[in-house]
Amino acid sequence: MDMIASCAKLLIPIILLYICIKTEDKIVAQITGLIGLAVFLFSFIFLALWIKLIIVSILYTVWRLREDDIFMFFYRKFRE
Repeated sequence: MDMIASCAKLLIPIILLYICIKTEDKIVAQITGLIGLAVFLFSFIFLALWIKLIIVSILYTVWRLREDDIFMFFYRKFRE
């Protein structure tokens, strides 16, 4: 039961961030993204340790593989 609750805590911010990416309105996208990020950071504190380790390892791997693309994505977003 704890594993299901932990996965649900992770699924909610992922859905909010997906909505943020797909939304055309910039203000709604920013608000949805901030809420999704806040929920993720808040729920990260209460997640099980093994899920935290998986998240950190995935983020590290993605960062190492896609570092230049991530920088260019945010650079273009901030220039608009």
